[in-house]
Amino acid sequence: MTASQKQSVAGEEPIKQYRHQHLQKRKLRELEQTEHWLCQGRGGIAFENIEFIPRALAWGLNLLDLRKRGESNAESIIFKELDWQFPNMPESFDGYSILHLSDLHIDGMQNLHCRINDILCQQTPDLTVITGDFRFSTAGSIHLVLEFMQKIADKLPGIDGTLAILGNHDTAELVKPLEDMGIRFLLNENHPINRGDDTIVLSGLDDVHFYDLGDIELCNSRISNRNFEAFKVLLVHSPEIIAQAERLGYSLYLCGHTHAGQICLPAGIPVITNANCSRRFANGRWRFNNLQGYTHFGTGSSGLPVRFNCKPEIVLHRLHYRKLKKLE
Repeated sequence: MTASQKQSVAGEEPIKQYRHQHLQKRKLRELEQTEHWLCQGRGGIAFENIEFIPRALAWGLNLLDLRKRGESNAESIIFKELDWQFPNMPESFDGYSILHLSDLHIDGMQNLHCRINDILCQQTPDLTVITGDFRFSTAGSIHLVLEFMQKIADKLPGIDGTLAILGNHDTAELVKPLEDMGIRFLLNENHPINRGDDTIVLSGLDDVHFYDLGDIELCNSRISNRNFEAFKVLLVHSPEIIAQAERLGYSLYLCGHTHAGQICLPAGIPVITNANCSRRFANGRWRFNNLQGYTHFGTGSSGLPVRFNCKPEIVLHRLHYRKLKKLE
């Protein structure tokens, strides 16, 4: 083994140790919190853990003969393309594309993976990201999740691979089998991407909404310690730490969790967002001072696989370098 190889192995050991310790902490928190109605993190009531809510909703939709329409809406995934401009992004990354999936809840609908694959097969992004909630329930077997994810993983596009984070529905036991499928999880970790001498860094946090295990300060300190003068993108499950991300100099914030309401009033007005933040950050594109962000409408559905006035989506983000005009 060469000296450089020994140095690389030595550098990997603390990372492996950190990941092992974090996953053990995650498992312990899951055991403590699964049956709780109140969130450990920034959320209020954990609606996903209150079993009678989806039952009552199903009863009401059946009574109104709306159940089938809602299920059809939930399978009608739309594809959306968005362009972003950043004056601080390296010019060598101009046009860099990120395919964004979120809140798959992949085992909640039998044929959802087929519709997702129809869209994935037509895309050639630089990178694919999945911002949490792979599973439908918050506990129980992950067998179906892995079965359906294997069918999607084979189709996930991306020159720079696929990055993912854990959501509030997810359990730590998903990490290893999904990483074996080629999906790289960021557990309060950074992932640099290089183009020549230029670098952008993607930071991925564990769930901040329910489990309160996301550590943005740790991610940012690791970037600073490695002297990255980099354009920073943050992957978080929910839009609940926007002010903190802006303060630490992140430029783009990609998240999900809210499903944009999932069941909305006409004009897409959400009844419930299930996030402790202003409603203007609960769906779609937004800006907070120097930070730009997008809260994904969700690719799957939660609680009950239905949607009204709120289509599920897969989004392609294209990042562009925008040169600032000089003052004359």
